[in-house]
Amino acid sequence: MAQSYNGWSAAPGWSVKGGQLAALVIAGEPFSPGVRAGDVHTVLQYVAQQLHNRVEPVYKPGFHAADDWGYAYRPNTNNPSQLSCHASGTAIDYNATRHPNGKGGTWTAAQKAEILRILAEVGNVVRCLWGYDEMHFEICAGTAAVAAVANRLRGAVSPTRPPASGGLAYEPFQTGAKAGSRVVKLGSAGDDVKTVQRWHGLEADGYFGPQTEAKVKATQTRNRLAVDGVVGPDTWRVMGIGTAPAPRPPAPAPVKILPAPDPVLAFRADHGQRGAHITRLQEFLVRTFPEYAKWKPTGYYGDSTAATLREFARRVGIKGADGRNVGPQIAAALARHGFRG
Repeated sequence: MAQSYNGWSAAPGWSVKGGQLAALVIAGEPFSPGVRAGDVHTVLQYVAQQLHNRVEPVYKPGFHAADDWGYAYRPNTNNPSQLSCHASGTAIDYNATRHPNGKGGTWTAAQKAEILRILAEVGNVVRCLWGYDEMHFEICAGTAAVAAVANRLRGAVSPTRPPASGGLAYEPFQTGAKAGSRVVKLGSAGDDVKTVQRWHGLEADGYFGPQTEAKVKATQTRNRLAVDGVVGPDTWRVMGIGTAPAPRPPAPAPVKILPAPDPVLAFRADHGQRGAHITRLQEFLVRTFPEYAKWKPTGYYGDSTAATLREFARRVGIKGADGRNVGPQIAAALARHGFRG
């Protein structure tokens, strides 16, 4: 049987009805006509769903709606002497009209960093063709490796064993541990540790090792907390997780003079604006979140600022924010992280 260039078997005429393919639909958008059924489908579905949730929506007004593709028995566009991975149902094209073949740099730095995190979450058995075909995500490992990842995504296997630790003893892995529900530190293990690692841009294996501790200490330093590497209530709040700070005690005696509005909660900004207030916002983002604000303040609210705010909103649990404006929710979250407008 013929093979695509990644080593997977390929043949013409595959279909969902025939059982070789399984439909892949994200937010109502089909990756027509589907992808290889079984483990490949499980892995590519996870990647596509995370791209939609965390990087770029699968549909955007003004762009072609049906630009997400799966199986197609054809030669490789960039090397016609080989069969495309689409021919084996082991590849998808995501938002093709926004990331056309032959063009590089179609994802922002923040988007690329998040894509790399998503690919790490599937053990890097999927790759993107950076620099020339950035719509394209293909399986790049064999059946055994893909099956292991698919089983993990389905919850069919227990968490992985702790990484090599140089003598560090980890606690038993706390499956289902909710972020903010306990103190985690060096040696902790669980799903809540994964939240800490994702927030800090690390590969999320759920084991709190020296690298995670170093990132936590850096966050504590930036936010003027006790620098101990332990994620307790104050550090959880900096991450936008857990209970809000205790309210201030009421003023003694009724005072008739109303206080001025808090400048942070009153702060608003929109994509396309310029001004000193935008500069202050950008300086805060670059200073406080260097992991995903890798640009210089300009005073203009452009796509880089929007991408950083979208990533910030995702990490603090604000759903559906596209980063193109600073409204009450994002302003309040920025305030919790020390922004004063």
